[in-house]
Amino acid sequence: MSCLLGIVDIIITNKNATAWNINKVGGKPDWYGSKQPSDMFCKLCGRNQVLVVQLYCPLEGSPYHRTLYIFACTYHACWNKSESWMVYRCQELDKGVTAKVEEASKTKSSRPQQDDWGTDGDDWGEGTDEWGENSVTGGNEIDHLIADINDGAGRTYQQDASCWNNEDTDDNFVGADESVAVVEQSEINKEYNTENVLNLQAMCIDDIDVEADAAKALECSNHVLAEELNIQPLDGEDCIKALQELQAGCHVDNTAADQAQICPYFIDVFEEPLEGVDDIKHVAELLQEYQRKEGGNIKDLLDESSSSGGTAGEKYEKTHPVHMDQDFNKFMKTLNRCPQQVIRYKWGGEPLYISSAREQGSRGCGHCGGLAVFELQLTPALVNRLRFSYTTGPAVEFGTVLVFTCRDSCWDGSATYRTEQVVVQADPDQHLFA
Repeated sequence: MSCLLGIVDIIITNKNATAWNINKVGGKPDWYGSKQPSDMFCKLCGRNQVLVVQLYCPLEGSPYHRTLYIFACTYHACWNKSESWMVYRCQELDKGVTAKVEEASKTKSSRPQQDDWGTDGDDWGEGTDEWGENSVTGGNEIDHLIADINDGAGRTYQQDASCWNNEDTDDNFVGADESVAVVEQSEINKEYNTENVLNLQAMCIDDIDVEADAAKALECSNHVLAEELNIQPLDGEDCIKALQELQAGCHVDNTAADQAQICPYFIDVFEEPLEGVDDIKHVAELLQEYQRKEGGNIKDLLDESSSSGGTAGEKYEKTHPVHMDQDFNKFMKTLNRCPQQVIRYKWGGEPLYISSAREQGSRGCGHCGGLAVFELQLTPALVNRLRFSYTTGPAVEFGTVLVFTCRDSCWDGSATYRTEQVVVQADPDQHLFA
């Protein structure tokens, strides 16, 4: 399996409906119905965690839908610490796969099987006409019952329609003479009402002193408002104290902050380009340009240089800068091939470590005791996308986040979710920005 890369796509708005089979950054998690954890809080500070990434990643050959939810604590003191992160794995039996197995001997399904994360996404949901079919047992009784209901509904509709037509015929239609009488009466009422309104306006204008009444009304309203609010004049110190209390009341409490969400974005997925392909293309373009300008054959020039005792036969050793961590050098070189990547996904592959200072944690499943394998990692390019709508800085910072999951993806019918292992590595130069 080749490595899959995820990049941030368009922002998710209220017009976009999301579900558990959608890859996204931030927002609200889309759980499998009631299958959701109730203890999504940081192990270090106890604050609520926020969703960082949601990935739909079913495994090849598995009959289960499978989604990973990656949460993190946004409290500054908890940044770059593995204990402040949590990964939940939720699964649900793919009813479409089960139906295909049962009907394999009778019909030929056209719905392709879901496999690796981000692939065959456009084909998801095909063949839904086969989902939820009635079983063979009791099928005839259900058919008869549906037919009886339809017959009864048809008779009721015909009766209602005939009654509706009769009501319209008897009550809602009037003759031509009655219509003329109604129009004439309405014209008389209109003239009478207009005359009365004009007389009433003249009486109001003649009898009311607008300025005096307005001043009196304002005085009364101020008096009533002061009595209701019990307003007393404040001196300088009291004003300052009142302003401080008002300012303190405007602060966002922890409860409101805990309910915050990272601005949501869709994630686009594609395969990582092969290593060295771009370099080879660039070298080939340079050679072609050289041959076009010099008018010679590059092969002849290399042979001539070798026969004259040149340095064409010498070999260069591959070295690394002594001042740089080799893991960091490999990490940056790989990411630079696609700087926009925020997720690297390769189930069972090898992670990219940002530093040689690695955590020595267990690599076993905490539920079944089986082996845990690397599945994905978050890259530094994601940090700038993790923002709240009311702040300017990032919601959380890290160097890279590595996720290890159960190799067998252990699950049973009574399970609601499984927790997986997270390893967070900080940027080696983080201390320079502290």
